Amino acid sequence: QASAPDIDVNGCALCGSADHQVSMCADRSRGVLIQSSGLSSGPGLQYGAADLAEVSRQSEDFAAPERVQRHHNALYVTWKSDTDALRFLEFATGEGLEINGELASVE
Repeated sequence: QASAPDIDVNGCALCGSADHQVSMCADRSRGVLIQSSGLSSGPGLQYGAADLAEVSRQSEDFAAPERVQRHHNALYVTWKSDTDALRFLEFATGEGLEINGELASVE
């Protein structure tokens, strides 16, 4: 299973474009930031789109992510719709999202 690509933060961490920052990204309403120390070692180093697709499949409330990019201990995730992003946020705050045994912060 492939991990999320590590990105250069000189551009947009959400979509990967070099011409703007996250605050100006057209995909921002569909974007979610996941942070966890569990992403820094062991299985967390490989955590990415496939893992979030499995969370999506188990939940059945939201689609799999469209794009997942990694920067250190954070994943920048773009969902297919605003509704999917919101449903994922509701799931993660209600159920809790653990990565490699560590609780993740989702915003």
